[in-house]
Amino acid sequence: MNIDEFISRYPNRNTKHGYRATLKLFFNVVGITDPNSYFNNRNNEQIEKDVELFYQQRIKQGCAPKTISSDIGCLKTFLSYNRVDLPSVVWRSMRQRMKGTRARTQDRIPEPHELKAILSHMDTRGRAFYLTMVSSGMRIDEVTNITFKDIHLDEDPCRIVIRGNHTKTGETRTVFVSCETREAIQEWLKIRQHHLDVIKRRFPRGTENTKDDRIFPFGNRASRCLWNDALKKSGLEEFDDSLTCLVNSVENCKGRRTLHPHSLRKYFATHSSFVVGHDITEALLGHQEGLDAVYKKYQGNTVKELAELYKQKIEPKVSVYSNTEELMQLKETVGIQSKKIDTQSQSIDAILEQRNTRIDKLELTLATLIGILQANNPDEGTQKYIQNINYEPVAKTMQRDIGTHVNDSA
Repeated sequence: MNIDEFISRYPNRNTKHGYRATLKLFFNVVGITDPNSYFNNRNNEQIEKDVELFYQQRIKQGCAPKTISSDIGCLKTFLSYNRVDLPSVVWRSMRQRMKGTRARTQDRIPEPHELKAILSHMDTRGRAFYLTMVSSGMRIDEVTNITFKDIHLDEDPCRIVIRGNHTKTGETRTVFVSCETREAIQEWLKIRQHHLDVIKRRFPRGTENTKDDRIFPFGNRASRCLWNDALKKSGLEEFDDSLTCLVNSVENCKGRRTLHPHSLRKYFATHSSFVVGHDITEALLGHQEGLDAVYKKYQGNTVKELAELYKQKIEPKVSVYSNTEELMQLKETVGIQSKKIDTQSQSIDAILEQRNTRIDKLELTLATLIGILQANNPDEGTQKYIQNINYEPVAKTMQRDIGTHVNDSA
């Protein structure tokens, strides 16, 4: 089986690229110019020596244990497909000699104010693209493959379906994005066609009859360039120089950036796990363990339950520009105050109604008394009407005034 046939067995584009690079490097190290004839001129003992030589070269280059482990795994699978089964002790010995199993480079999760600074140096498409990554936890190649059929901008929270042929596990899953991300995407869609027209004018060859139905019609390389350029402009471009980069004879390499697009996936994972736990976070990230646990728990209501959890708990934590958590607390406080105001308003209305009723009775009583006084017969029925007045201060005042009038009349 040649390299092309081997690579064709893997659907993921990144896997294809990584495996092809590893095998190309292997044959360069062992001095083979025609990989298709490799197995015709080598026996198992010679192949074992080639594998050891490749391993030693990777160690010498200062590659991280995780990188070497991935390379050895690719090489082992490729040899197996070609019916070359080296003793298990060969592979086990390599892993035992490696120090550590994790990536050696040190990256970090960006702070919210750093994200704002980076995004401020991006155009409309860049902000929409990377806000999607921040608020959903999607991988960069998953975002580049979102189509118009996959996104539901009319829902709250906005729902995105990631097709299985674009996920690392091959499983279709559902994710959500924040309100600010939805607004950014809507702004990008207003100028998306103009962007495509510009690309066609600049690169007319091969674009005449193409129809791209992706929300973000550009690839991983273009999206990474957007990130790296904004990172540099914001003054946040830092490199981890713990590794000496000599792969493929590339010298004077600065190392890997401490802040890179995958850091946004870690940003989402960290903030989400604080509020909804490990399983739900793993499910939204597309890890099989989390998917199995969540689907088992919620069964047919998985998407609905995840949407509610995202809206109530996750969105406030992953929003960049608007502090949704504070807004929700303020909204709750305003709601409580509104209820108090409504209750007080009802009490005031009841008091006013009672006072209006008293005023109406007093006006009627006054009108009657005035009529009696004007008839020059102040004694007739006066005491009867005064006694019927409910409001005591007014009654006393009226009684005094009427008494004075009667005395003056006498």
